[in-house]
Amino acid sequence: MIRRSRRTIVAAVTALLLLAAAAFVATWGIQLLANKPPLIAPAQVARQLHATTWDSPRVLAAAAILAVLALILAVKAMLPGRALVLPLDAGDNAEISAGVTRRGMGNALRAAAAQVPGTDSATVAAGSTRVTALVRTSLGAPKQVADEVKAALAERLTTIAPQRMPRVRVRVREQR
Repeated sequence: MIRRSRRTIVAAVTALLLLAAAAFVATWGIQLLANKPPLIAPAQVARQLHATTWDSPRVLAAAAILAVLALILAVKAMLPGRALVLPLDAGDNAEISAGVTRRGMGNALRAAAAQVPGTDSATVAAGSTRVTALVRTSLGAPKQVADEVKAALAERLTTIAPQRMPRVRVRVREQR
């Protein structure tokens, strides 16, 4: 049960490009049907394109830009998005499928880090492969606080029991 993010940015960019092309064609067709001069005359466009060669720097630059944009959109559309729901370990029972949101796991880990003595505040970013905690302390022993926070996070991760145990990284900043 791994719910992934939607490809909203890729879909929005593609939709906007298609909308712009459709609006241009519709406007041009309506102007021709209404016997009005089009904003961009087809004869003028044809003359300009006829005068342009394939090895023109403008044509090559436009082709390169369009190719890069198409490649980026294609790669973004094919690669899976970030997991929104991380699967939990079902143990011996393979019929059970459960998960925890990244945000929910991050909140639980932040609460565990904040309960460590000497911690003034904690920020936790949780992912499927890595958990990064930033802890602020006013004590003079950042190494000891980091070890205690890492142990508290490992204990909480054992309680949550994700299917794949992420690596834990703790950074401590001293408050002045």
